Amino acid sequence: MWSEKRGEKMNLDKSETFAEMNDSIQTLIRSGQSLREYMDYSAETLHEINEVIEEANEAGKTIHFTGMGRSILVGRAIAQLMLNQFSEENMSLSIIGRPYARPVLDGDVLIAISGSGRTRTTLANVRTASRRNIKIIGITSTPRSELERYSDIKLIFDWCQASSNDESTNYRVNQILGKRIPLTPLGTRFELTTLLFGIAWVNSRKSKTPLGSLLQITEQILNDVKGVWNSMLKSEKAINALSDFRDEIKEGVAQKKQFHTYGADGARYICEMIGLRMQHLGVKIIPLSSWRFRKEGDSVLIVAGDGEDIGTIGQTHEAIQSKMKTTLITHDPGSSLDKMAERSTILARKVEIEEGPIWEKKVKSPSFELVTAILVDSLIAQIAFDLGITESEMIERNKTIK
Repeated sequence: MWSEKRGEKMNLDKSETFAEMNDSIQTLIRSGQSLREYMDYSAETLHEINEVIEEANEAGKTIHFTGMGRSILVGRAIAQLMLNQFSEENMSLSIIGRPYARPVLDGDVLIAISGSGRTRTTLANVRTASRRNIKIIGITSTPRSELERYSDIKLIFDWCQASSNDESTNYRVNQILGKRIPLTPLGTRFELTTLLFGIAWVNSRKSKTPLGSLLQITEQILNDVKGVWNSMLKSEKAINALSDFRDEIKEGVAQKKQFHTYGADGARYICEMIGLRMQHLGVKIIPLSSWRFRKEGDSVLIVAGDGEDIGTIGQTHEAIQSKMKTTLITHDPGSSLDKMAERSTILARKVEIEEGPIWEKKVKSPSFELVTAILVDSLIAQIAFDLGITESEMIERNKTIK
């Protein structure tokens, strides 16, 4: 066990090694705390949302989600969580633009997610819905945006807006100049804050005290983020795995290697969010539908909570047989996947007990997927800094992808 003095030095050294990642994590934690404060004063809005969803569900209506890029992946993750949590309700959920999307009819509900509040495709769907008897719940970070104006119920996370108007900012130059502007690329703050809200909202919806439950779940998830990060900084194994993964991504950018992500259920959408952000770095991401094009030496990131999902085990086995590099993020050490993967990061947080600190409190749902997203997005911020990739470069790649 590390001594306190040595542990502090080790913690400091590793924080410096991952300074940008650490800054990004702290920024996202503060954003989550701002969400908690915002919701504490938004009991009426929360009640309206629950009432609208309840009425639509009881009338057999559909709850639709719309958005673009990572925003719609957040919507899909929330929808999946709703399906899992409320399977007995036979809730009708639909993602606009996806195969087998349901028609948008009078009495339905539309949840629109857009950080800028002006994404063209999202607004086209919102405008169409506004001409019908459809309740629109708008989630944005931009006050007075078009999305806010069209929304019947609105959540405005305005603290998630960019801290700098200079999109060409080079964060390495800023550091040299003594400016500490954490790089949380593009819409990271908004997307992950919205996902935090969605997770807490879905898990609190059936509570007798929805607001109190939402605030408690939000705090629990933020504590898990802090606990996991502090635990990782004190673990040689965890920090070495993180360093290796960081180098692997950088090598992939330089050598244009193929990278894959895989997760089942809710982890699937987290993996897609991670993959899209890696594309903004210049990593060549191969989607699961193109799995047959995998090559020896490719890398695959696997996200699996308990490490026992049969489908994920099968895909990991295929990856190993193909001589791919496998990285696993899980909360379950000693699971089947942990034993298979070349490199594992175990999400656990420090827990104080009478005998002293232990490191075995697993970070399970509802925290696991969000903690994973925050850690990997923040690692990507670190890699962007390492490679001198500017915000404007990432924005241009995002436009091209869209």
